[in-house]
Amino acid sequence: MNKKNKHLTIEDREFIEELLTKDIKLKTIAEVIRKDPTTVSKEIKARRILNEANPYNQKYKDYKIEYNNCKRLQRFPHVCNGCPTKTSCRKEKFYYRSKSAQFDYEDELSFSRIGLDISSEEFEIIDTIVTLGLEKKQSIYHILCSNPDLIKVSERTIYRWIDEGVMTPSRFELKKAIRYKPRKKKRKDTKPKVFTLNKTFDDFEKFRKDNPSINYVQMDTVEGKKSDKQVLLTFQLMNSSLLLAYLIDHQRAVCVVEQFNYLEELLGLEKFKELFGVVLTDRGSEFSDPAGMEFSHVTGERRCHIYYCDPQRSDQKGSLENVHRRIREFIPKSKSFEKFNQKQINIINSNINGTYLSSLDNKTPFDVSRAHMGSSVLKQLGLTYIAPNDIILHIDSLKD
Repeated sequence: MNKKNKHLTIEDREFIEELLTKDIKLKTIAEVIRKDPTTVSKEIKARRILNEANPYNQKYKDYKIEYNNCKRLQRFPHVCNGCPTKTSCRKEKFYYRSKSAQFDYEDELSFSRIGLDISSEEFEIIDTIVTLGLEKKQSIYHILCSNPDLIKVSERTIYRWIDEGVMTPSRFELKKAIRYKPRKKKRKDTKPKVFTLNKTFDDFEKFRKDNPSINYVQMDTVEGKKSDKQVLLTFQLMNSSLLLAYLIDHQRAVCVVEQFNYLEELLGLEKFKELFGVVLTDRGSEFSDPAGMEFSHVTGERRCHIYYCDPQRSDQKGSLENVHRRIREFIPKSKSFEKFNQKQINIINSNINGTYLSSLDNKTPFDVSRAHMGSSVLKQLGLTYIAPNDIILHIDSLKD
C-alpha cells in the first residue's frame, strides 16, 4: 500500500463517494484508493454533511424528522449514501459528497498556509470573541485571560493575525496602536519649590530602599475641560496596580487634603497608613501642602510620606500615566467632568481594575487587592467585581 502521499485528492474523494453509494466495505475502498482504512473512515466521518432534503410525505401535518440513531451512522460507513431504505426513511440523513469534502479540505488548507494551524470553526470562535472584546475596549491580553478554554493561541499570534488582516478587527482598533505625542524637551527647574525640600525623587528612592515593605502609591490629577472646576484625583496602589479615582471640587491643595482626610475617616487611620504608606506625585500646585496630606487631621500623627517627581519627569510615575490613557477611553479630553458623579467614576474604576495584567501574572488588580485587603475594604473604596467578559473599557459601561 502506497502511503507516501497521505493527503486525499479530489479523485480519491470521488472514488469514496462512488463506492459508498454502492455500499462497498471499508477495506475494499481503502485498497482501491491505496490509503489506510483508518484514514478513509476519518475522512468520511469528518466531512459528511447533514442532508435535509424534502421527504415525500412532508405535505402531511403529522410529519416530523426524527433523530437518527441508526447503526450505519454510529460505525462505518457513517453515512446514508448506500442505504437501501434511504428514500423512505424519515430520520435525518448524512451523506458523503466528494465536492463538498474537497471544498472543506481546501478551506482548511488555506488556513494552514497563512499560519492558522487551527480549524475554520475554531478560528471563527476566536475571531468573534476578540472582535467583541475589542468593541468593549478590552486589551488582547485581557481577552485571552478571560477565555482560556476557547482561545488556545498566544497574544503574539492574535496580534500577528490582526496585523496580517486575517481577522475582523483592524490593527487600528487595537488598544496598543496609539499615536503618542512627541515628548517636550526637558527644562531645568530654575526655582525649586519650597514644599519639595527633602522630598525629591532622589529622596524617594532612598526612602524606598530603606523601607521596602511600605506600600508605594502614585498620585496625580486628570483634568476635563479647561473651564471645569472639578478634576479627578487619582491613585494607583503599586503592589496591586489598583486604581482609585475621586472627583474633587477644585484643583487646589485644600481639596486634595480633604480627600486624604475623607479616606482616613473611611478606612480608619491604621488601614490608611497600611495602604498609602509612601506617595509619589508631581509638583502641581494642588499637591503643594505635603504636611496636610502627611498628617492626620484627627490625631496629628503621620499617616503617610509624600515625595515629588523631578521637574518635567512625569515618566517617573509612568504606571499611573498609562492608566490615565484608559480613563480617557471613558472621558476624552474634550469631555467635561461636570456631567459625571462619583458613582459613575466608581464604575470606571471597577472596569479598569477588572482587566487582566501580565505584570500581575494573569490576575486583575481587583483579584490581587481582594487577596491582600479583603472584599470589605474594596467595597468601602467604591469598587465592585465585574466578570472578565463583561468588562467594558469605554463610556458604554456607564449606560443602565
